[in-house]
Amino acid sequence: MDRLDDLAAFVAIIEKGSQTAAARDLRRSLQSINRSLTALERGVGIALINRTTRQSTPTEAGLAFYRRIKPALIEISDAKREAADKRAEPSGLLRVGAPVLFAPAFLAPVVCDFLERYPAVEVELKVSDRQVDLLAQGLDLAVRIREMPDSTLKPDTSANCVS
Repeated sequence: MDRLDDLAAFVAIIEKGSQTAAARDLRRSLQSINRSLTALERGVGIALINRTTRQSTPTEAGLAFYRRIKPALIEISDAKREAADKRAEPSGLLRVGAPVLFAPAFLAPVVCDFLERYPAVEVELKVSDRQVDLLAQGLDLAVRIREMPDSTLKPDTSANCVS
């Protein structure tokens, strides 16, 4: 267990009134909650909880400690959630190139659906029938429909494609 788990166990004990209720709330074993509390008290150097067989009540020091760490734990939880949300949702500019007749009929509806699903993404669509250099044009993706000259590129036959 890490220190955040110890702090979360302490807060749950205060809020739920017992180690058993805290264990149930955090979906941890009673022994795990007890170890967290013991480690936290050892680290702080003072008893934070008065224990009886039926309930756990904070000491004066425990109540003061609770009041200080509760907002910090909420902030940490919010920060974790915010970071996870950023990871989960694509954002930024996507530059796409496509042929003149293909883009309005086939690509535009797909781009509209994509933008509805990922509103933090901005799509810049460059429509042209001429051959373009992806890097020179700053494109992330291009759709081209034409006969390609022989190339030294070989298809990747190891890819597993499922239709």
